[in-house]
Amino acid sequence: MPQCILVLMILASAVFSQSQLKVLSYNIMGMKPGSYPEHRLNIIIHYLKALDPDIIGLQEINEDPQTGLLSNQARLISDSLSAHFGRVYHYYCQQTHMAWDSQFSEMVGIISKHPVYQQGYHQLPKGAFPRKVLWNQILTPLGMVNFFNAHLDGEGTGAAGLQVQQLMDYVVDRDAQFPAKATIITGDFNNIPGSDPIQQMAANSCMDTWPLLHPLLPGYTVPIDAPNAKIDYVFFKSTKLKPDSARVVMNERFRGTWPSDHCGVMTVFSVDPAEVQTANKVVESFHLAQNHPNPFNARTRINYHLMQRGPVTLRVYDMTGAEVVTLVHEIQGPGEHTTVFEATGCAAGLYFYRLITESGVLTKKMLAIN
Repeated sequence: MPQCILVLMILASAVFSQSQLKVLSYNIMGMKPGSYPEHRLNIIIHYLKALDPDIIGLQEINEDPQTGLLSNQARLISDSLSAHFGRVYHYYCQQTHMAWDSQFSEMVGIISKHPVYQQGYHQLPKGAFPRKVLWNQILTPLGMVNFFNAHLDGEGTGAAGLQVQQLMDYVVDRDAQFPAKATIITGDFNNIPGSDPIQQMAANSCMDTWPLLHPLLPGYTVPIDAPNAKIDYVFFKSTKLKPDSARVVMNERFRGTWPSDHCGVMTVFSVDPAEVQTANKVVESFHLAQNHPNPFNARTRINYHLMQRGPVTLRVYDMTGAEVVTLVHEIQGPGEHTTVFEATGCAAGLYFYRLITESGVLTKKMLAIN
């Protein structure tokens, strides 16, 4: 029996502990005619499953107007990741223009494995094409993050500078109205390091994660088969999170085909050491009680206490880490809260319930019996 409990504790730790946040920016080249888009999309999904990013900023998402969401590439990616990992992935897209001789709707989008509490977009000045910046406020295991994604013009159109300034105005506005632990901005900026638009980002206190971690490496992202430029970025603004690693990804052939004409860039963030020192205070700011009764049969009650108003998510998972049900997903005020898990139809065995708040994440075990 003690060995069984030890195995369960190890498995629970592996399934639910997360001290890092993986962020990927990637231009998928949509449904470019002659590029085998269906085959490439399968390649992209194959690599995304291996990389397992938490948040993905996608550019050049395409959708066939004749079939709508059935062909939307962000939805197809999100659904595939949901099925593979046994959890719900949220996707959010906005159309920018018609692409490839007006055959397909082109979009920018965000995919997240973590709860999204707010979302929106801002129309940017038109350059070669209409442009937008998208925003999701996402409750990650490292805390609340304001995440932005965009696809901008190159300097040659004359619009890039205005696009960056309006992007940053939107970032400042969202950060002021919806405070978060960190602001992360991804995208295909179509401008190389040192160009005026990228210097504008730096002037607005947005740090490019690649040169911070690889000051002597160029970080080429395009074109995929003969790299000569870096135009894909993961920027961040935060005193509470820090980048631990940055990699060029999606840069390998699969059955002879490149996934896109771009490489992707993935940055892994963690909590800044200064924040770790306050961990005890954070834990004290909210509490998750043991469910009652436990063990239980058809239903059990779960209590938790919040010290401040904010977004709250409470989910139940089975032993494999697959989500069983979302019990709470809303803004709640301070004080005691109670919810009930109706387990009718659930198999006997060990389950986990996980409380996610701005203060952190707490997980406990419970046992269902017949």
